[in-house]
Amino acid sequence: MLTKILLVDDSRTFRKVMFKAFCIYPCLVFEAGNGEEGIQVAERVSPDLILLDLNMPVMDGEECLQKLKAHPALRDTPVMMLSANEDQSTVEKFLGLGAFDYLQKSLDTLQMIERARRVVPLTLMVSL
Repeated sequence: MLTKILLVDDSRTFRKVMFKAFCIYPCLVFEAGNGEEGIQVAERVSPDLILLDLNMPVMDGEECLQKLKAHPALRDTPVMMLSANEDQSTVEKFLGLGAFDYLQKSLDTLQMIERARRVVPLTLMVSL
């Protein structure tokens, strides 16, 4: 069965870059533009990993994380928070709220993939 990854971010550019980065792995990538959409997609597809931006319109990452952790079917889904804010108290806050990991948001897809590999199996697809 393919690994399912959900990208929740209001930046279409960021989602597109991350989608392309994950496409070389045997996984399905789903997208949402805010926390509210993210919860709806997560309920529908039951992702194996959620990458969740902190600052978004409609429902931000903090509220979305709290709702995910309170949701019976989604509470155990690993969530990696993404933000430009690397303040240690912010990192500790979100880890305390149940995030699996907290990453500085960047277009460094290798770092994102490596951190995602801690949670889900990602092996390059090889064609002969």
